[in-house]
Amino acid sequence: MCTGFVGPCPLLPVRRGIIAGPCLGAKVEAFDAEGKPVVGQVGELVLTVPMPSMPIGFWGDETGERYAASYFAQYPGVWRHGDWIMNLPDGGCIIYGRSDATLNRGGVRMGTSEFYRIVEELPEVTDSLVIDTGVLGREGRLVLYLVLAPGATLDDALRAKISSQLRSELSPRHVPDEMHHSGRSFGEEGGRLTYGTYLHLPDLLDQQVPLADPPAHDELLFITVHQVYELWFKQLLYELVAARDAMDADETWLARHLMQRAQVIERLLVSQVDVIETMTPQDFLQFRSTLAPASGLQSVQFRELEFLSGAKDHRFVGRFRGLTESERERLSRRLAEPTLWDSFLGVLGRRGLDVTSDDRISESLLAIARDRAAHDDLWQLAESLLNHDEVSALWRARHVQMVERQIGTKSGTGGSTGAPYLHRRVPLRYYPLLWELRDKL
Repeated sequence: MCTGFVGPCPLLPVRRGIIAGPCLGAKVEAFDAEGKPVVGQVGELVLTVPMPSMPIGFWGDETGERYAASYFAQYPGVWRHGDWIMNLPDGGCIIYGRSDATLNRGGVRMGTSEFYRIVEELPEVTDSLVIDTGVLGREGRLVLYLVLAPGATLDDALRAKISSQLRSELSPRHVPDEMHHSGRSFGEEGGRLTYGTYLHLPDLLDQQVPLADPPAHDELLFITVHQVYELWFKQLLYELVAARDAMDADETWLARHLMQRAQVIERLLVSQVDVIETMTPQDFLQFRSTLAPASGLQSVQFRELEFLSGAKDHRFVGRFRGLTESERERLSRRLAEPTLWDSFLGVLGRRGLDVTSDDRISESLLAIARDRAAHDDLWQLAESLLNHDEVSALWRARHVQMVERQIGTKSGTGGSTGAPYLHRRVPLRYYPLLWELRDKL
């Protein structure tokens, strides 16, 4: 009888952090946010067909409403279990914990209400909040925050008492890694944190400061779009650095996952050009002169993305005189750091593939492409890099179209030739060997 969704298999190797695969009779899939099955990325754990030991209802739920609401409300006809899972191309899988309010540590499910029932029965405690600091792919720490009764102190004796109660009435896994005392209650009434304070909205919303005199209606739009670009550039750098580090650690599945996220962000940046194009050339001319000598070419984060991706330009640091010392240090650091391509070649080299020259790299890439069964994770990783390259080129092409639509072939506000300069950047390719591989297949 099938009693679980995924589990071990004595015929398959044991790998740290990876479950062998689905149990016999369990059609386990991962659904993305649109309810489509995905492989190689984290999604909702679902059963798309019934399995032998699936329950058919809840005790006392005569109409079946509670049963349906618990497991079938999000995807009609498909069992949603409430866990995050990644199904790997080789059939293995990784469970990342609960996708709902339930905690999952080391395979033990913990309802937050279980903690509160035990902890808040103690006379020393009036309120509590438990969180798990883990993120997808990394186990975190279990932290318990407490509001104590008047006169109570979070000393060693109370810590031991709480730990003992949780261990005896629940399990050793329920014992927190940390306990902290807060002087205020949790929730909307007593919480110190709000949506606005968490996001620093007062500061953030004060940063859009138009300069045109007389005021130009579309200047606010122009500022907002470009500030949003910079926020996404920051996130892209964060994700791509993490992807590079994952490759250095031979975690190819994690690198692919992060690269896929970066690609979604990059496609969003391409579509964001549509927003700018709602501004007519006449609208832009009302405040364009105010921008000089500033230019989008001065975006330090955009240059960091290019350097990280593999298009390093040492001349930029010396050519741009408006760099602050901090910006100059950041760009110099990116120039010295390994690129995504460097880390990808590192993975290939550690797999025994020759990466000593471009010709040898091309031969290794061809071997990977011709033996997907043995090298599928490397092929998928190469495709992720190619997708990054492709969408970056789409953005450059879309950007130059927008510039020509707004100002034609006029010089840029920063002194560049404008659209002619941008046209020369369109053919740039980060990973030419991946493109040339297609000629040899």
